[in-house]
Amino acid sequence: MAKISVIVPIYNTEVLLRRCLDSLRSQTERDIEFILVDDASTDKSIDIMETYRKKDARFKIISLSQNEGVSIARNKGLEIATGKYIGFVDSDDYIDYDYYEVLAAAIDQSNIPISFSQSIEPALKEKEIVNYKDENTYLSIGDASSCYHLFARSLIGEERFLEHTRFEDSAFTFAMNMKSGASVVAANTKYYYCNDNEFSFNSLGIYSLKTVLDSMSVADYLGTLAEKNIDYACYRSKIYNLQIEFLLDTVEYIHTITTGDRMVELLNHLSVLIDKKYGLDIYQYQADHIGVQILEYFADYSLQESYLSMKKDVCEESFKSRVKSIIKEEKGGYK
Repeated sequence: MAKISVIVPIYNTEVLLRRCLDSLRSQTERDIEFILVDDASTDKSIDIMETYRKKDARFKIISLSQNEGVSIARNKGLEIATGKYIGFVDSDDYIDYDYYEVLAAAIDQSNIPISFSQSIEPALKEKEIVNYKDENTYLSIGDASSCYHLFARSLIGEERFLEHTRFEDSAFTFAMNMKSGASVVAANTKYYYCNDNEFSFNSLGIYSLKTVLDSMSVADYLGTLAEKNIDYACYRSKIYNLQIEFLLDTVEYIHTITTGDRMVELLNHLSVLIDKKYGLDIYQYQADHIGVQILEYFADYSLQESYLSMKKDVCEESFKSRVKSIIKEEKGGYK
């Protein structure tokens, strides 16, 4: 049994994989295991993994028979992890040499089951406690990646990542933060998020439109936490705000990645969906969000009239069908 288990989903990252694995191997925390989950890579990633496994017994390899996606890969890793603490690293990223020693020490010294390193210039002090039950503390999408955190295995329990959807990372981290009620800052070490992998999910524009449906799915999932679990009841207003933030970020995303009639159609349908769920409350919660500004602009757009005249349930079904058909037209499909 290791003190820390680090789970690394890997899919076709041979160009960047050694950088990631070298940063793991050089960790100052020695009581650690690295679970490499090969998500049916078709390049030489598996050969690189085997090289590290032969040199260092702390590396373990799980091979999936078909490409399943990052959530399933992480969940498979959780099935065999032995660590008291659980961390996650993406195979195209890397970490400081003392990353896990610092994050583990923060948990040990505070007795709080989550620690995190800020992804941008530290705004919080080392060992500062973030109390999510405080009415002035908000849940924010900005630093929601599970890779910026270390979790006590006892906190995770039987919880798992949502599968076959984007934003599963944020959903998992938010759920853990609320379940814990607090987290502790480990400011003096860093996770290096890299976007130089041309094959990463974020770089593949062919998948982009599925994020529209995924953002709604995750928003709904967060809502069920507050509705069905008494432990999350005190977070209802924060989850509500977070749901709106997810959808407004999707509005901004659509505006950024699409053009012409496709953009207008998606924005108009999403506008109806947001109105159906939240009504005017969206302006009270996020009046200065760029997504609100975009929606206000398109509220006066002449093409919107035909969409708003549709029955809302028909509009919703039309929207989902349209997005699915666009995704199907693109090459490569979706995992």
